Amino acid sequence: MTLREVTRTVIKRVEDASGCPVVVSEDTSLKTLAAARIARGANRIHAISFNPSAVGEPDYLICFQCGFILRLFSIAAADRFDFAGTVEGRQIVYQLLIAPDGPGTKLKLPPESIATLRDQLFDGLMTQLRSIPIGFRIDSWIMREYPELSELQQKAAMQQLQENLQVLSPEIKKIAATKVLKANLTMNAAFAE
Repeated sequence: MTLREVTRTVIKRVEDASGCPVVVSEDTSLKTLAAARIARGANRIHAISFNPSAVGEPDYLICFQCGFILRLFSIAAADRFDFAGTVEGRQIVYQLLIAPDGPGTKLKLPPESIATLRDQLFDGLMTQLRSIPIGFRIDSWIMREYPELSELQQKAAMQQLQENLQVLSPEIKKIAATKVLKANLTMNAAFAE
């Protein structure tokens, strides 16, 4: 894979800031456009993967993921923390699913399916809560410092908007608890704005 010079520059910034190498790879199984596993503990490698079937050129997506790493490593190690959900949060989503008007009850889902759906909905919301606000800042940084990526940035945003529209499908409305769906739609609307 041949990356643009700007992408190699951003990767070097990550490596210099963190002291850890960045490994970029293709992953056709990704459900998102790209993802990053940040080096921590004994794992001394930042792994950035992207779905090649989702994009022509991965440069913007790689730089976007690098932005998350750079933001984390710009903070003193003692002040870093991970955003994580709680057992109570999962239980709240579960209760929404099994409520008398909840999708788990209406669809007569077996307990294991309700647990799987609970985790999928909860994890999706937590990912949005963590990613969207920081993603806004990273996108502003990319626009400001790396305008040569603007065309790819715009394509990725349009693709994300199309994916976000899937939440409006009847199938999703049928399986998502109303409160979860509204939270997701609100964050998608903020992204669209």
